Amino acid sequence: MSKLKLFLILSLVMIGMEIWLLLEAGARFGVWPALGWVVGSGAAALFILRTGGWHTVRRIHHRLALNELPTLELFDLGLVTAGAVLLLLPGIITDAIGLWLLFPPTQWLMRTLLRHIFRAYLPAPSTPGRGYGLNEEGRGITVINPGQSGESH
Repeated sequence: MSKLKLFLILSLVMIGMEIWLLLEAGARFGVWPALGWVVGSGAAALFILRTGGWHTVRRIHHRLALNELPTLELFDLGLVTAGAVLLLLPGIITDAIGLWLLFPPTQWLMRTLLRHIFRAYLPAPSTPGRGYGLNEEGRGITVINPGQSGESH
C-alpha cells in the first residue's frame, strides 16, 4: 500500500473518530457544552499561537543577534504552530494532541525526538564534502568552511 493511500485511510479513520467523539460528547454533556468546547478550543488556539508564537520569534531574533543559529527555537515555533493548528481543528483527539504539543514538558520530549530523527538525515560535521551537520549537543549546526577545522554556531 502506498504512503498516500495509508495517509488517506488514516485521515478518514481520524475524521470518523472525531465525529463520533463529538456526537458522544454532545449526547453526554449536551449540545451547547460540546459546541462551546469546539469554539473555546479554537479561540484558545488563536491566543496561544499569537502569544507563544511571538515569544518564540523574539527568542529567534535574540539568537540571530548573537550570530547563533536558532535551531531549538525553530523546533519550538514549529511545535507551537502545529499545536495551535490542531487546536483550531474541531475535535477532541486533535485538541488533545495539540495541547500535548503545547505543554512544555511534552514539548521538550517531542523536540528531543525530532532532533534525533533529523540527526539521521543530516551528515556528521566531519563528513567529507559536506559543510554542515548537527553538533554533538544537538543544539546547533556546525559549519565547516574550507581550510577551517569547524566552528559551532
